[in-house]
Amino acid sequence: MSRHLAVTASLLLATALAGAQAQAQQRYSFSLLAPLAGGVQSGANGLNDLGQVVGSTGFADDGPAQATRWKQATPAALPGLGGPGASVAQGVNLRGWAAGKSLTVQGDTHATLWKNGVATDLGTLGGRTSIAYAINTKGVVVGFSNFSPSDPNNSHATVWQGSSKTDLGTLGGSYSGAYAVNTSGQVAGQSAVTGNVAVHAVRWTGGVPTDLGPGYGYGINDAGEVVGSNGQTATWWQNDSPVDLGTLGGSLSLATDINNAGQIVGYSLTLANAASHAVLWQDGVATDLNSVLSLATRQAGWVLANAAAINENGWITGTAFNTLTAAQSAYLLKPKPTPASR
Repeated sequence: MSRHLAVTASLLLATALAGAQAQAQQRYSFSLLAPLAGGVQSGANGLNDLGQVVGSTGFADDGPAQATRWKQATPAALPGLGGPGASVAQGVNLRGWAAGKSLTVQGDTHATLWKNGVATDLGTLGGRTSIAYAINTKGVVVGFSNFSPSDPNNSHATVWQGSSKTDLGTLGGSYSGAYAVNTSGQVAGQSAVTGNVAVHAVRWTGGVPTDLGPGYGYGINDAGEVVGSNGQTATWWQNDSPVDLGTLGGSLSLATDINNAGQIVGYSLTLANAASHAVLWQDGVATDLNSVLSLATRQAGWVLANAAAINENGWITGTAFNTLTAAQSAYLLKPKPTPASR
């Protein structure tokens, strides 16, 4: 179950340095996830409790990306829907089923389910575009879809289950989107409010929305706790009240995922907005995940730019950049047992 800890931005700022030192005592193994053969870069978006990672491979000459799944760090291509362009996998469940997007033969972007290596077009709510972002163990997929061919700018949060598509609607505005789903089917996302004057984070339970206030929801755990952004900094809705998680000294941060232990990951700009770094928020403390990398890894130029997902084992995935070679790679961090726990 998630731990409920009252934290404030001032506490986070006051304890950032001490927290980084404390968290660095948790040792991690670090591995790069290579692209598919012929690829020049990779990026990670989703992670399951078995350690399978999904994302995409990029190819030379700005060629289209290819949806990719890594199993035991070995990349495998996920086929597209027959179109000439990019495909990307965004989420993966315990069965190894993945969800994301792919181009159709007609050149439209459609939400895609990869099940046992076979791509299925999940369709739309009536428009030409849809994208899936997450999938739970039961195979419930969430994302968003255009609902009118004549109005490509408006879309609604969407749930796909089997052959059915459900429009989750909005908080009165013209658009909404869903980005995460937990084991019981609760959905996290965001919606424009009446008049499109603001965007609010939302949690849908049984299709019924709970307005969490200004912001954007990107992750949810089995307790229904939502994380995301208040529009500027990473935010955790604890008991449906927003908690500002602060930054690594820069002006912007965002939380992307939360596990059932209450560990939250995302990214933050560093001091003077010099760079984007992956972050772990735990027990009210923000830790720059670059602090857990070995000296050799840092000297080789690798910087963890973001953390996209965390699983129940505390494994973390995201995308790293190399400041010496300009390379980009998906990565996986795995906690090592501490000496006391051996």
